[in-house]
Amino acid sequence: MEKVTDIKALEALIDRHEEARRSRQGETIISVCMGTGCRASGAEDVVAAFEEAIGAADDIRIEQMVRTGCHGFCERGPLVVINPEGILYQRVRPRDVREILDRTLGEKKIVKRLLYKDPADRKKVYEKEQDIPFYAHQHRI
Repeated sequence: MEKVTDIKALEALIDRHEEARRSRQGETIISVCMGTGCRASGAEDVVAAFEEAIGAADDIRIEQMVRTGCHGFCERGPLVVINPEGILYQRVRPRDVREILDRTLGEKKIVKRLLYKDPADRKKVYEKEQDIPFYAHQHRI
C-alpha cells in the first residue's frame, strides 16, 4: 500500500481511485458487507457461497465481488448490494445466493423477500439502497 506523506500525494491517490471507479461504471459488482455486525450474522458464509456459485456459473457475468466495510445497517445483515443497479438485499443467507445470481443477474428480476420492508408500513418495500429512509440523508462513499 502506498504511503501518503503530503496533501498532493493524497489528492493524486484520490484522483486515481476516482478514475478507477469511473472506469468500472456499468460493471456488475456484488458488494458484501463484512462489518462486525454482518460478520456476526454470517457474512463469511455468504461470501463463500457467492465465491462457489460464481465459480460454477458460466452463464452469469460478474466483473467483481468485493468485501466492504460496514454499511451501518447492522441489524439487517448480512447485506448484499448489486451494482450498478444499487439493489440492497438484507439478511442474506448462503441458501439465497444462487437465487440472487439466477434471478437478479440472470433474469433481471428482484428477489422481493430479501428487500427492506418499512417497519411502520410492511407494504412499503425498498429495492434500492439509496431509497431506504435509513440511507436517505447519507452520502455513501
